[in-house]
Amino acid sequence: MRWSRVRTDSKKEDEDKKCFILNFYLERLVRPVIFTKMTKFEVKDHILVPKHSKISDKEKKELLEKYSISVKDIPKIMIKDSVIVDIDVKEGDIIKITRKSATTGESIFYRRVVSS
Repeated sequence: MRWSRVRTDSKKEDEDKKCFILNFYLERLVRPVIFTKMTKFEVKDHILVPKHSKISDKEKKELLEKYSISVKDIPKIMIKDSVIVDIDVKEGDIIKITRKSATTGESIFYRRVVSS
């Protein structure tokens, strides 16, 4: 931080002026940070997180046939994603995401599980 020197007769007044200027800027520029102990919570229970569920092999086959797509055409979701960690999934599984929508009432999206 650059200081502008104010001419005074004594060093004490000069130091007081520096401290005042520094405190003035710190009070306005640096916001106090309060550290609290982080509590662990379930991400999937948050109101903004849509419902995630694993679909069966039968549903997977029907989905791929219905839209004439392969598994590689479906968007990805990481196996380490905090929402699906509790679901017993492996690479290649399909996750069904059900989101509430103001226009359609409910929207369904699909993601394939990948490891990296």
